[in-house]
Amino acid sequence: MDPSARSHDLLDMISNLPAAPEAHGRPVAGIARVAVPLRPDEERALRQRLEQYFGHPVELEIEVTPSIIGGVWVRVGDTVIDGSIQGRLETLRQHLRTQARIMIASAAPSMGTDAP
Repeated sequence: MDPSARSHDLLDMISNLPAAPEAHGRPVAGIARVAVPLRPDEERALRQRLEQYFGHPVELEIEVTPSIIGGVWVRVGDTVIDGSIQGRLETLRQHLRTQARIMIASAAPSMGTDAP
């Protein structure tokens, strides 16, 4: 992936976080997992957006975790924001399983009526 496209996607995701209730207080610890190391400007933008979102300073530890494939996963206090590709694929997998179960369940009664 082109590094400038990666930066653009990450900054778009950060910019599109929903607003959180304003909170004030001492810094909170947070962790961010990314698939590849962030450039200093990306790390600064992520930290600033999280501080804006939570309304107070965030002491952010950044871990490079290739298994998330892309995007960013963040935990600050009890709040988790999963913008990772791995998280999106897991959500899709769960949705497909649910739909398959529904289809199987709706087809099961008709399968028994055709038997001699």
